[in-house]
Parts: sequence; C-alpha cells; structure tokens
Amino acid sequence: MELKPLNLEEWRQREFVPESVFNDIRNRIKGACEFYLRYRNNPELFEKEMNVSIIEKLRKEWHNWEEHFDRYVFRLAFKSIYSGERSEE
Repeated sequence: MELKPLNLEEWRQREFVPESVFNDIRNRIKGACEFYLRYRNNPELFEKEMNVSIIEKLRKEWHNWEEHFDRYVFRLAFKSIYSGERSEE
C-alpha cells in the first residue's frame, strides 16, 4: 500500500460515491481526528473523560509510556481501520 495523505476530494469525484456516503465518511474521519487530537499528549484528560485507568498500566509496562499512550489513542481513534491488522509493536 502506498503511503500518502488522505485526499477525499479525489475520492469524491468518482461517480459511484453518493454525496451522503461521502459526507458520512468525511464526518467520521473528522471525528476520529478530533478525538485523537484532544487526547494525545494528555493522558490525564483521557482518564478523566473516558473513565478508565490507563496511565498506571502503561507506566508499569514501559519506561517511555507517553509515547505508547499516544500510539494507543491513535489506534483507538481509528480502531475500525486497524482491526484485523497485525500490530507493528
């Protein structure tokens, strides 16, 4: 798979994509990005708003747990894309 930035306009111009489907996909991607941007580098806010305890677990497993937290939040934001795919970790 070629690595490149997402270009929804290119995809939108294809005739088989109804406008409603395009808008739904765009909104879902936007929501996932906003989720990631809100919580990346902010594990305390994530724990508070998501009502989970992740910091202590990460601290026990990795000395550089902040890096792992950001990766965790990214994969959580885009979990449907990463489901079934082998982790590189």
